[in-house]
Order: sequence, then structure tokens, then C-alpha cells
Amino acid sequence: MVGEQVTYSIQLSNTGGTEGSYTVVFKYKSSGGSIGSDNVEVTLKPGQTKTATLTKTQNESGTYFINVNDKFSQYTVTTRLATKPFARQTKIEVVTKNAATFNPKGGNQTRIVHTQDGVFTAYIVEHNGDFDHEWRLAKRQSDGTWAVIAQGDAGTFPVNLLASPDGTLNVVGWSNGIGTMWSGKPKDGKLVMTSTRIPNAVQGDYPYPSAGIDASGNICVLSSLQAMPDPLIKGKLTEPELRWACYLPSRSQWVTQVYKVDYRYTYSYVFPGPNGQISAVSTRDCPRELLGIAQPPGAAPWIFNAFRYWRTNDISSEPIKVLSFTEELPTDQYPNPFLTILEAYLDTKDRMHIIYQKSGATTGGGSQTRHRIVSASGTTLFDEKLPLSKEAGQFCRIFQDSQERFYLLGSLGLLYPMDHEGQSIGDPMKLDLEGHEVMWTGYSLSIPRTGTPLSDVMDVGFVSDNFESWSYFQLDFSGK
Repeated sequence: MVGEQVTYSIQLSNTGGTEGSYTVVFKYKSSGGSIGSDNVEVTLKPGQTKTATLTKTQNESGTYFINVNDKFSQYTVTTRLATKPFARQTKIEVVTKNAATFNPKGGNQTRIVHTQDGVFTAYIVEHNGDFDHEWRLAKRQSDGTWAVIAQGDAGTFPVNLLASPDGTLNVVGWSNGIGTMWSGKPKDGKLVMTSTRIPNAVQGDYPYPSAGIDASGNICVLSSLQAMPDPLIKGKLTEPELRWACYLPSRSQWVTQVYKVDYRYTYSYVFPGPNGQISAVSTRDCPRELLGIAQPPGAAPWIFNAFRYWRTNDISSEPIKVLSFTEELPTDQYPNPFLTILEAYLDTKDRMHIIYQKSGATTGGGSQTRHRIVSASGTTLFDEKLPLSKEAGQFCRIFQDSQERFYLLGSLGLLYPMDHEGQSIGDPMKLDLEGHEVMWTGYSLSIPRTGTPLSDVMDVGFVSDNFESWSYFQLDFSGK
């Protein structure tokens, strides 16, 4: 904990023939950016071995990386955690009872925003089968009811709702299999939406799209192309692709990039940033046959057993690089491994938080929910099993408030405080869901996944009531 002592130690031996002194330099750097060193002098007789020890008190939270003569270690300093209720919750409001919320092909969309014009949410409704939904854009009224103010064709997947800094609302969907963005700014109680075809987007019914926006209004849309039969060479498959299409307001243009991947990746999270910066995390989703993995009896022919984190600092000029990768391989004892991303969040210090679930040989066949934190340079700062109770639910959202404190919101209504590094978890607050059950698609929060701008008031939309309703409440962390 902050303010408590930590001890560094390392063993030294004098392998020479005379007595001598040696200065041990404990170099350190922290995930918060601080760099320094501390010295301990040790005098040794010939053949003598001693342990050099240094005791320190750290007053800043973070992960500290220690280096002594290229020998490495690390430890984490955390803040003391609140154990009392820390958020005020409003009553549940049902936005609609007719939302087509059960859609396993699209659980990661951003579907609620809060602008200077009010609170807005987007959802899809049944229209004409699995490949033909319609989207609705609704605004919260002063009496707590919700009015539909725009609608359109959504295609297969739920839409993303993104808010630009000036209050422009952007709905991203796949109309008739074509990536489309509808945009408009409320004015005098009216809203006119204009549509734009998203360049470079994968066409068809299975683009597995994701979208994100940052505080400057940079928008990025990511779509995934599976391996297809090559039209020129019989029996050959084309390479799978990730396709980025990013609108940069500072340049008033779309910038696109195609990235060839070894296998298909889906259920993505994408994070645009300033000057063309793009980060994305995604789960590997491909047939077992392509990976050379046998299909156990009763198992599906495809498998989810890996994820990747990509990043570029400028999509216009810099290649996209893999910063983090992990997979769960099958074994004779555990032939059907599982590994998939449940949540991703880019925090205010440019660190990627990845909440993922895995089971297989490394977990002894049991299921673990883990939390990985990766720096902007690709260093894994933290990767530990989350100590969640069964009451937390299987899915969760991680976010920060205006003081940059982290919270974890479980899919069954438990809200956990975390330290300022997002590594330690305190006692949870139980939210009153008024009898509603949050389904596996979990929550959508008005706070952007890219960490800024932060707020003490967060609007929460959630899937409830046997996947048939889209509901809403608000959390206030200001202490008022």
C-alpha cells in the first residue's frame, strides 16, 4: 500500500582474492513515469557472500520495475480502497421493451452517449430476419420517458452510437451489408441525419464491426474480413483482413488501412487517438481445421482461443504493430480450450486494460477472468486473475471517474472500487436493478472507452428481461 515499506535485496559474492567494496545500484522506473535509483555499498572479504538490502517507502501508486546489473524484478504499490458505498444510483428506466438485444454477433458496441443536448441511446429492433434489423435513436425526455428521434436500416449487427465534441450524433451500422455512418446534430428540438458510406469497409452480412471516438472527434471503424475462396486460384483461400477507416476532423478526410492477419479476428474494440493514433484488441475466431486443432465430440467447428492488441501512432504513415498476444493451446487432457476478450479500455495514461476469460491447461480446466494491463510500448505491466465473486456475473466494464479512479461494473449489478492503477479491487457496492437481470452482453456506458473526457456522472444502458429490453440508469460518483 502507499506509505508502507518495501524491501529490495540481492545476493553478492566476492570471487576474487582480495577484500573489496562494491556499490549496488537499484535502478527503478514506475508505470506512472517516475525514474530513479538508490545505492547500497557492500564490503566483502575474499570468498564471502552477503545480501545487499534496501528499504524504501513509496508514496505514489503504480507498478515499479527494478533493475540491478540486468537482473529484474517488479512490485505494485496500491492506494487504500474504499469499502463504503461510493456512488448514487437513479431508478431504472426502460427505454424500450422491443429491442433486438439478443445478438451474439455484436456485444461490444457503444450504445449510449451524453452530450450538451441530453442523453441519447441507440438500439436495434427486429425487421425481417437475422440479417435485416432496423436501428432506433432515442432521446431521454425530462419526465424520464424516451422518444425515438431517428431510425434507419441496421443490417445484421447492433449499431454503434458515437458523440462528437460539438454534440453531433454518429450512428455506425451496416445497411444492406454496406458500412454506413449517419450523422446529425440536434437543433431546436429537431434532428436531421445524413448518411455517409464508410470507405474501405468490409461488405456483407458478417463484418463484425466496431467503432470508437476520442475527445477530439477522431472516429475509427474497424471491420473484419474472413478468408474467402480465391477467385483466381481454385482451392486457395484469400488472406483474412482487418480494415480500418478513420475520419480525422483536423484533416477533414477519411484515412484507411488494410492489415493482413494470419487468422480471422472478431469481437473487436477500437480506440482512436490524436494525430491518427489507433489501438485495437480482438479475439481470434477461426475454424479449428486452419489451426490444426482436432474437433472434440460435440464441440463447434470454430474456436476462440487467442487475442491480440495492435497499435499505430499514425495510421497514415506507420505500420500497425502487434503489442500483445496470448493464446490457450489444446492438450490431450484439455482438448477444447477457450480464451476471449470480455472488455477493453484505454486509460488516461495510454495503458490498455484487457479483461479476458480463459479455460484450459493453464487453468486446470477451470474458468478464469483475468485483467491484463499493457503499456503504450507493449510491456505487460500486470496480468492477474480477478478476485470476483460469483455474484459479480461473467461480464464486466472497467472505467475511470473524473479523479482517474478505476471501477469495475459487474454484469449482475456489483460495482467494485479499484486503486489508481486499476489493479486492486475493494468491497463492492450492490446496485438496485429493481428485479431486472443484466444479460451477457452487459453494459454500455456514456463514458468513452478511450478514457477522456472523464466525468463523475455516467449514464448506463443495459440488456435486460430475457434479452428483450434496453434499460437505463445513472451513476453519480461526485459524492453529492
